[in-house]
Amino acid sequence: GIDFGPHSVSHRILSRLEDETSRHEINQSWMRVRQELARPVPIFAWPTGRYTDFGPREIDNATHAGLRGSMATDDDYALLDRKLPKADMYRLRRFALPNTVERTLRYASGAERGRQLIPI
Repeated sequence: GIDFGPHSVSHRILSRLEDETSRHEINQSWMRVRQELARPVPIFAWPTGRYTDFGPREIDNATHAGLRGSMATDDDYALLDRKLPKADMYRLRRFALPNTVERTLRYASGAERGRQLIPI
């Protein structure tokens, strides 16, 4: 019930790195996940997930590495729409790592979606 994909080598903010180092973080991470898993997900998770910490260069590097999309932390469910512009497939939303058991259960169970639809 769990899928894994690449997330970088050293968890550094990619937009702050030199071109080659940023590219290496993405390529090496994807290569390693493919070595370790039979069917890794070709979706990159930006290390911090903040929109300011990755940009067009990183999206281009992810595309050239063969990744089909990527996730940013916008604390929401990813909305997959085939009509999305290609660049938006590299800015899909995801929840940040929860810091409480309660929040983990809400995210994993789908209860968070109910909370979004029916504000408490």
